[in-house]
Amino acid sequence: IDTQKYFVVSLNNIGGCHGSTGPTTILSKTKKPFGSSFPEVSVIDWVNTQYLLMNYLKIECWEMVAGGSLGGMQALQWAISYPNKIKKAAVIAASPRISSQNIALNEVAREIIRKDENFHDGNYMQNNTKPKKGLKAARMLGHITYLSESNMSKRFGRRLQDPVTKLDEKINYEVENYLQYKGEQFSETFDANSYILMTKAMDGFDPAKKFNGDLVKCFKKIKARLLIASFNSDWLFPKEYSMEIQIAAIKAEIKSSYIELEGDYGHDSFLYYSDEYSTALKSFLENNE
Repeated sequence: IDTQKYFVVSLNNIGGCHGSTGPTTILSKTKKPFGSSFPEVSVIDWVNTQYLLMNYLKIECWEMVAGGSLGGMQALQWAISYPNKIKKAAVIAASPRISSQNIALNEVAREIIRKDENFHDGNYMQNNTKPKKGLKAARMLGHITYLSESNMSKRFGRRLQDPVTKLDEKINYEVENYLQYKGEQFSETFDANSYILMTKAMDGFDPAKKFNGDLVKCFKKIKARLLIASFNSDWLFPKEYSMEIQIAAIKAEIKSSYIELEGDYGHDSFLYYSDEYSTALKSFLENNE
């Protein structure tokens, strides 16, 4: 995206831990953090607060709302909730609702966090602790689901870790060391309550629910053009999820296009730009027909 031509807005969502109000925010009255008392949030909540930001910035209409994974769900929700405020939506590596398997994986990650002795029912800040072990393990689990088997095989295989650089004496393989590093890094910078809130928001996303599961009816008010993209190595959000959105868009007579992109990084492929990926986004953004 040419930032000399387009004004790009990116933000930290409500419930997060990198700027906006969230579980770590200190309440002015009690001088204590929200902790576990922070209310559950939804994708609709996020889009509604983004709309408030849009008004604050005095922006009349977005040229494009784009996102991958949970961000793609928000892009789709924008097209549904505010049809007159968005021209294009790029829905990348996303789903109209996640599967029971994905919900199960999210719940295992949440339970790992809850079982950390330092979690204290979500009120760890008040106890001057942090459930780092649980958050680390949850992220290690999640990170495996973001990658493809082929990428992990190419990147690590069954190679043994160099003894000089391994993070723990119990580590034998490079892939173990990598996951330990990624988990530790995440546990240092992210908040456990925010992790729980965000995975719950993902679980609950189902815009067609109030239309008795009819995605076509859900899409009837959409005016934006849609770009729906999936990646061939993504087993967490496979192409069938994206194709369901595309088929519903066609039936709802929405201008839309679907592309399956090459990407060896599994679900994380949406984070790695390739010429094909970049061209698809640029063409979609620049084409106003």
